[in-house]
Amino acid sequence: DHGLSEVLLLAEPMVKAARWLAERRPGVRFIVPLVNEQARHRFETALSAAGNCPHMQLLSGDARRAMAAADAVLLASGTASLEALLLKRPMVITYRLGRLSWWIASIVVNVPFAGLPNLLAGKALVPELLQDDARPEKLGAALLQYLEDPKRTDVLKDEFRRIHNDLRNHADERAADAVLEVMGVPLAGP
Repeated sequence: DHGLSEVLLLAEPMVKAARWLAERRPGVRFIVPLVNEQARHRFETALSAAGNCPHMQLLSGDARRAMAAADAVLLASGTASLEALLLKRPMVITYRLGRLSWWIASIVVNVPFAGLPNLLAGKALVPELLQDDARPEKLGAALLQYLEDPKRTDVLKDEFRRIHNDLRNHADERAADAVLEVMGVPLAGP
């Protein structure tokens, strides 16, 4: 199952990033929404293997509420990044694939960004730490920048509002273009 392989590949660096961040920002808390019990079990296994992280609460589902409550979000690339954008939550996008899958994807999919917020903006708004860049210290440092720089966060939220309004005004066209771009389908000219 795709979602479970995601948990396996991302749980360890995410847990270690949380521990890295907690060492530098005492009192920080982490909420981890998991899609089902199987994903929860796999995450708990990874959590034990990586070394438990204090102040980490696992939830069954409820990703939207967890995101809305967060000061910053660490998430896998995908529709969750669009949801975080619509909630105006600063985010760090990460993703890992198996080596062969990554190699195939890099040949088949030719887009400048992996995350929907960056694709919709046409520029790098939020960090994308993919494959070998999905290291705990890089993930933690990217999250820490949001927590320590409220002005940066405010600018990002303004960009998210602009994109949200733009989506409302041209939702069907922009959403279709973003999906087609991710699929590698050439877009028609103006």
